[in-house]
Amino acid sequence: MVLAVPNPATYSPGELIAAALLNAQVRDAVSFLLNPPLFLAVLPGNQAIASGGSGSALSFTSGVVVDTYNGHSNTTNPTRYTPQAPGYYEITGQIAWTNNATGYRQANIAQNGVAQWPLDKIEAVSSTDTIVVQVLHPALYFNGTTDYVELFGSQSSGASLNALGSFSSFSARWVHA
Repeated sequence: MVLAVPNPATYSPGELIAAALLNAQVRDAVSFLLNPPLFLAVLPGNQAIASGGSGSALSFTSGVVVDTYNGHSNTTNPTRYTPQAPGYYEITGQIAWTNNATGYRQANIAQNGVAQWPLDKIEAVSSTDTIVVQVLHPALYFNGTTDYVELFGSQSSGASLNALGSFSSFSARWVHA
């Protein structure tokens, strides 16, 4: 169930408070704050990412662990999470990469198709170690209707590399109106 972001009223001295007003101002506000929008998905399988260029958005066609406000679709734009309540969201992403000792691995968050800072970029150092790149944006604003966010991976090994399923994840959490 999608709840509205609380917008408490200002009361005047002597104003009578009806049950409907209490429900709208107290119960509904507390319900929202106890059940804010939350999204977590795990990459369902390996996804090949070509070397070079601006990278690719990870596709979460299944693997959604929680989506309390139904902001993700496994079939329509499965790379996107579209927050259903306006406000600031903490966005995190983690990409685990196939072993390879050449080039860099990068994770980035994009809002409405535009890359946001910070991004995380790690140079490969070993052909036997899996590299995990994590990125966090503590407060991106979303309008609650059309804005969306995606997790992008890019790399420069010289060949296509896999973002590893079950070890790569994407999350969004409402933090402020």
